[in-house]
Amino acid sequence: MNPLGPVGAWFADPANWTGTSGVPARLVEHLWISARALILAFAIALPLGVWLGHVGRFGTLVTSIGNLGRAIPTFALLIILASWEPVGVSDLAAILALAVFAVPPVLTNSFVGVRDADPTAKESARGMGMTPAQRLVQVELPLALPVILAGVRLSAVIALSTATIGSTVAART
Repeated sequence: MNPLGPVGAWFADPANWTGTSGVPARLVEHLWISARALILAFAIALPLGVWLGHVGRFGTLVTSIGNLGRAIPTFALLIILASWEPVGVSDLAAILALAVFAVPPVLTNSFVGVRDADPTAKESARGMGMTPAQRLVQVELPLALPVILAGVRLSAVIALSTATIGSTVAART
């Protein structure tokens, strides 16, 4: 008898560690779905957040999107996407839902990081004659990088932890 009960017995069974339904295959599938969702979220949120932070406008919009993304029930969004004909019951539903949940932290942090970069450094760059693009790339982004990466890390945690729920609509038999 396994001291961990049925769960321990399941993990101790060699049959659950091989084949397309084994633990290693499911782990790779989990990571691949999460990675695709994060790539999609980063492609949307990073440029948008950096640009909005650079121009210093639409702070209320960014904050609202960030708060809205945290308020949407995960399972409800998965069911809505799976019910939508173009998406259906597939990995795409999970990827889109995970991307929706991964966008707010990256968008918010990239906006705040660039907007709140040291104003004296930005003013010095302007005084040295840098163009707005040069100021963004050479001054604002390096100063904002720790805040942006904190949002990236938070989005990765959200996507990886929420992907387990996505298996309810993207499960393969």
